[in-house]
Amino acid sequence: MDRMPVSFCERPLVRKNAKMEPISAATLQKYIHILYTYVRDDIALKLSKKFGVVLSGGRHFIAIMAVFDDPTVS
Repeated sequence: MDRMPVSFCERPLVRKNAKMEPISAATLQKYIHILYTYVRDDIALKLSKKFGVVLSGGRHFIAIMAVFDDPTVS
């Protein structure tokens, strides 16, 4: 989560065009981390033990995928 560019919320143009109260990058980072932890844990509880949870984050999105090892699939 450290490398995620959340400082966009502090840019003047973003604040001008957003319909939200101003928020600091640190606060946004905090809530992104809380949300990710909640979603990850909730998904992990609902999956069987054969599945794992993988975080794949890019500049514009975060994906949480359920994966499992199937030797018949190459």
